[in-house]
Amino acid sequence: TSYYNVIISYPILFLWKSLQAQLPWENCQNPWNTPRCVELGGPEQLHMMMNNSLLSVSERLRTPADEFFHNEILQISDGIGSPGGIVWPLFVCNLLAWIVIYCCIINGVESVGKVVYFTATFPFVILAVLFVRGITLPGAAEGIRFYIMPQWSLLTDLRVWA
Repeated sequence: TSYYNVIISYPILFLWKSLQAQLPWENCQNPWNTPRCVELGGPEQLHMMMNNSLLSVSERLRTPADEFFHNEILQISDGIGSPGGIVWPLFVCNLLAWIVIYCCIINGVESVGKVVYFTATFPFVILAVLFVRGITLPGAAEGIRFYIMPQWSLLTDLRVWA
């Protein structure tokens, strides 16, 4: 349970950070970004990002999202010589996850059963709502046709596979 709570604290922190007007992992102009950060905007940058076989392993280019996760969320240190400290935002999110678990099991097995009923059915309700909303949007029929009817000629196009 301890391991999974640490993993659960990541999306909690991501959710909190995503409530800003501009997503922090959207660009490379943040204090945690390194010179290796590359924003994927056009085909030139994508080619530069994906074709980095001539670069050494230590000089690999990284996306803003990758640097946000490793440098801001995890705050990974340089090595075993510099252990770092407690990452307080992750600590608070981990504590929040433990509080939620405590609230779910405080009344015993009966309350856990109620929580399971909710967590087992709620995702399907949300999926049904999103499906109904999606098929009622303008152009939904065209999108569904595009999804169902394959364009076999595109499979011979090299750009699809490169």
